[in-house]
Amino acid sequence: MSQSASLGESHRIALSNGTILYRDRGTGPVVLFLHGTIVTGDLWRNVVPSVSAAGYRAITPDLPFGAHEIAVPGADLSAPGAAGMVTELLERLDLSDVIVVGNQFGGVVAQLLMADHPERIRGAVLAAPDCFEYFPPPTLAYLPLAGRIPGSMRLLGLATRSRFVRQLPWVFGRTAKRPIPRDIMDNNLRPCRASAAIRDDGRRMVLRVNKRVTLAVAQRLPSFEKPVLIIWAAEDKIYPRSLAHRLHAVLPNATVRLIEDSYTWIPEDQPDALARMIIEFADQTVHEPRTTPLT
Repeated sequence: MSQSASLGESHRIALSNGTILYRDRGTGPVVLFLHGTIVTGDLWRNVVPSVSAAGYRAITPDLPFGAHEIAVPGADLSAPGAAGMVTELLERLDLSDVIVVGNQFGGVVAQLLMADHPERIRGAVLAAPDCFEYFPPPTLAYLPLAGRIPGSMRLLGLATRSRFVRQLPWVFGRTAKRPIPRDIMDNNLRPCRASAAIRDDGRRMVLRVNKRVTLAVAQRLPSFEKPVLIIWAAEDKIYPRSLAHRLHAVLPNATVRLIEDSYTWIPEDQPDALARMIIEFADQTVHEPRTTPLT
């Protein structure tokens, strides 16, 4: 599988539950980028360069969410299990005071890190995350059910060879407002088509998606008093804007900002605007505000 060079040097790391890839770019305070399902860290390929150039070290793991290259048989692929993998990654890399950035499922992992390991988190950016009852969101509610049907992951993988199928509302049609580059989508979908082990990982992951996780963590988020930036797409077709305001209500030190002309995959639709918001938030959280404008 090809990987975007813009995310930096690629590494493999053996964790307790399996081996994962991560990319590392830049120096300075750490910003950890967490993606959602059926994508890899390449989701952030157009965001990381700007964040790195602004004086931050970007760590971008490829989590085992269905588009990953290395199978993790037997691993706990629930959201808490994935959060455990990320926590171990931070421990192994000796990283603390991290700003965590999460989209969709990655946003759930970020919320769990905020609740369970606040000592490692300096601040958080929740960019259109799964939350509250939206795990999974209604448009993807079929996935946990499909995971119970033998062979369903293979059928889904084969079906998404078709560009028409990919654009259906219940597949990827509502995730990004603009077409995703074909090579990126092919890289996201190829592992599931090519590997029974990856399909099994994906099946185990979707079977553990349940709103009980996000509703439970929401009850613990009021204890996280560090800065949080909640970013929502103004035209999001999957997550209603009311979710952003509900998150704002439970987080004691949060701000909500909207990004125009974007759907849920903000890193795809508006990477420059998203990068500027992340940098501004990081500067306010880590340093004094910049005296020179961002370009």
